[in-house]
Amino acid sequence: MQKLQQTAMLVYWALTSFAILIGLTACSNTELWPSSSATETSIATSSSTKEVVRSFPTPMPPEAEDVPLYPGAFSIDNSRVYEQDWRRTRYQVESNSHEVVAFYKKQLPNQGWVLDREYWSGFRASLSYKWDGSTSAVPWDSELHLDIDQSNVHVYVNMSLERVPNLDRIPLYQDAQQVEVKEVPSKEWGSRFIEQHTSYITDVKPEEVKAFYKAMLQPYGWSSSDGGSEDGDNNDNIYKGIKFGWRTGDIHHMRYIGLDITANEVPGGRTNVKMKLDGTLLP
Repeated sequence: MQKLQQTAMLVYWALTSFAILIGLTACSNTELWPSSSATETSIATSSSTKEVVRSFPTPMPPEAEDVPLYPGAFSIDNSRVYEQDWRRTRYQVESNSHEVVAFYKKQLPNQGWVLDREYWSGFRASLSYKWDGSTSAVPWDSELHLDIDQSNVHVYVNMSLERVPNLDRIPLYQDAQQVEVKEVPSKEWGSRFIEQHTSYITDVKPEEVKAFYKAMLQPYGWSSSDGGSEDGDNNDNIYKGIKFGWRTGDIHHMRYIGLDITANEVPGGRTNVKMKLDGTLLP
């Protein structure tokens, strides 16, 4: 009888250990950022653990970007741009500035916007909102600026919607291998800032890497530099480096991030990609 009990206990612990192993395997295969073709991995660095995002299809714009117009809006001018502002909208309405401000204060929180700053000067109001995209399937946050100015006849509304790149979600080429991420003191901005260096190997050619980043990064909020690593290359030489950036603020309080990307062939017909991220937003 005692031998049967011992045998039963051994079987029980064997089955339990097997179940735990299966559960851990399943968890390790779970995608942190759901996407039809994307996966994520966490790369340990000397100072922290960084989330590394692989290539994925351009996500649908979030509902937050569908900013409503005040009822009765007319003379609507809606432009779509990539450089700095993602979208600008201007319109007029027969109302007053206080009613227009009250409208946006009621509507925008329902779409996830958080009021960051409010300023009044007479009958003119300026509102700034922020939207956090870290819990969504997009690699950017958003900022919305509204300038509401009441004249003797109409209220003039100017809206500027800006995508702010998520620095933890800069994509890698889909087949990225041997990914390494390091953080070092910034040579340009001083020791209290850091540079983030990412390198990886891919099986595609450098020109394909260039096409990937030029098509992918601007919709994420990055601006393409007018000049590249050398005079006259029009930011088109991936071997020497192509440059992207993001900035906001004014001369008194400027926030800036720069992203340099190079790609060069290595033995075996493969390509080594290097990315340097630095700027005043990195602590």
